Amino acid sequence: MGNHIHVLLDFMEQLLDEQRYDLDPESVNYVQLDEVMRRIKGATSRAANLILGTTGQPFWERASYDHYVRNTAEFGRILRYILHNPVQAKLVEAYEDHPHIYWYKE
Repeated sequence: MGNHIHVLLDFMEQLLDEQRYDLDPESVNYVQLDEVMRRIKGATSRAANLILGTTGQPFWERASYDHYVRNTAEFGRILRYILHNPVQAKLVEAYEDHPHIYWYKE
């Protein structure tokens, strides 16, 4: 997308590790969502500004929309929305054709 991105992150492994090992929450290497977004925005804005020759300029808006997915049905609905967003925007005919779709699953 030209003016925004969609990211669907799975933090389940972090939560399972905490439960699986009965760990003290303070000792778990858990990264809060706002910190994850800060890191993503920081790294990508630096790279984009270097490419555009506008180093030091704000790239992303400060705000972002986040939402915790509560079940597998909602996960599927959100994933379909993200994948088909470039199709709806008429950038490609099929989501698989979009050069910036990345799907990772272990």
